[in-house]
Amino acid sequence: MAATKTHSNHPLTELRCFNNSISKRTYRRRKRQGKVAGLWMRWRRKLRGKRPPTFERKKITLQEALARYAEMVLKPGAPAIRYRVARNQLIRFAEFCGEDTPIANVREPNLAAYRDLLVARGSTSVTINHHFSAIHSFLRCCAEEWRIIKKAPRLKLWRERQRSLRFLSFEEEARLISQCETPVRKLAVFILGTGFRLSEALNMRWKDIDLDHGSRGVARLGTSKNGSPHAVPLPKHLALMLRQMKDDAPAEPEFVFLETPTRDRRDFHGRVAAVAGKPKRLEYPHKSFMRARKASGLHDVTFHTLRHTYATRLVLSGVPIFEVSHLLNHRAITSTMHYAHLAPGRLDHAIGRLDEYISQASHAQAPVADQPNAIAAL
Repeated sequence: MAATKTHSNHPLTELRCFNNSISKRTYRRRKRQGKVAGLWMRWRRKLRGKRPPTFERKKITLQEALARYAEMVLKPGAPAIRYRVARNQLIRFAEFCGEDTPIANVREPNLAAYRDLLVARGSTSVTINHHFSAIHSFLRCCAEEWRIIKKAPRLKLWRERQRSLRFLSFEEEARLISQCETPVRKLAVFILGTGFRLSEALNMRWKDIDLDHGSRGVARLGTSKNGSPHAVPLPKHLALMLRQMKDDAPAEPEFVFLETPTRDRRDFHGRVAAVAGKPKRLEYPHKSFMRARKASGLHDVTFHTLRHTYATRLVLSGVPIFEVSHLLNHRAITSTMHYAHLAPGRLDHAIGRLDEYISQASHAQAPVADQPNAIAAL
């Protein structure tokens, strides 16, 4: 028989020794004697009510908890775009509360004061809900997974107002495209033809575009905003434009949309970011687009309006909402339902069913000669 070992009185230690140190012969003997179940129930009673060891709550600051959450939870589980947005939102919240503030001192009044600040800055209910969704996830992780706070403070999210859907008519599109400069014009035509988000279009590489796929070609995204791969067939006019761009591009280009700076540019640290006359990836098309929309008189148009225009034209042409949701790469179809009211005749079949029901019910209840003429009575 194996030598008897001395163990501590901690129930976890006894359980570990029971699983690893007892020989098979001893286990079979105790099982025959009915002692295994008794040992397990005794250890289970010891484990009941025991909490796992926690960190020193008063010593962990908001900055330390935020850094751990960003690197260990947020970065591995979120796409690059969502990671940067959520991290920046949490950094603003930490700067408001104070980076050296203990995480245990963050309560509902702190959240309410930060929400008041966002309201004073003119943030909409949608923006405020996005901020607090990231904050609530961070605090819930601190409470439920790390146990460094007893309870995660939380504020009720506001009801978001449905804004009017802005999209371009064909006449407005022609005015806007005519005022855009060459790189931004091609970018706008690409978004109007694929419905890609601006960040997705700027990061498009030639290896992601297959112009030999069928008669029109296809554009693929390895990782989109929601983290899933995405592919969209290209319209014929867009496939023709991309073939021309590939023929005119410099030798072995990596990115699709390029710009040629007229002067050298340096970044924030003083390093050379662009050389005059050397093509580079288009990174900041916003100023050029703002000049174009100002010249065309479309002051309420943004790059995301082009995506709305793509979805609206699909719905108006009779494409089912489920297929529109796939083309827009929405994670939930509820995001696509904002365009459902634009579908032509989408409720005609429902009213037709109502007419049939009224006609059948009225014929079944009374003879034809005794039916009241409701139209004549009106």
